[in-house]
Amino acid sequence: MTSDTTSSTSSDRLLLESDTRVTCPACKHEFSLAEGFAKKALDQFTQASKDMAAKEKALAEREQGLQKQLDKEATEKAQQLIAREKQYLEGELKDALREPDIQP
Repeated sequence: MTSDTTSSTSSDRLLLESDTRVTCPACKHEFSLAEGFAKKALDQFTQASKDMAAKEKALAEREQGLQKQLDKEATEKAQQLIAREKQYLEGELKDALREPDIQP
């Protein structure tokens, strides 16, 4: 035999209205269930916003670091090109100075 009072079925549910007042066992603050759920949702949204802001900051810092690296590499390449061009022009000048003047 089974007893109706000891068995639990899926149709046995505890339904509460959102304006049901509850008391926090830790601080004894009284609030409605709706306020409690809203606070939890707001806290989750706040944390998600903080997480997203931290990710955006990290991404911006990484982008800035990459830009500095690119700038450094571009400057180094430009300096190398300038040095090669200077060397070439100095060679051309020496060659021109060595050649005797050809008079027509």
